[in-house]
Amino acid sequence: MTLPDGGSDKEVIRLLKDKLRAEWDEWAKKEKILEQELLRVCRGNSELNKELTAVKDDNKNLLDNLQVLSGLHLQPLGSRSITLKFIADTSRPPPPCTVHRG
Repeated sequence: MTLPDGGSDKEVIRLLKDKLRAEWDEWAKKEKILEQELLRVCRGNSELNKELTAVKDDNKNLLDNLQVLSGLHLQPLGSRSITLKFIADTSRPPPPCTVHRG
């Protein structure tokens, strides 16, 4: 086969290989950038998971301390919900007083 400009099949093959190689190089660059971004996001996610675990542990410790301080750990399971409701009810501010004057 001869190209319109007088080139041969070998020249066509070489040009196609060069084009494919250039496209592959471009895809490889994009893939490397995406891979780096993915690693950055994964590291950030890992750090967030560590922080969340630490906060969860802190919250559990605070709850355990609250239960010990309030004596809930000594109560049977059924009365715990009543005590928790009482604590929740008494920790709310009282409703505003309204005096009707007639």
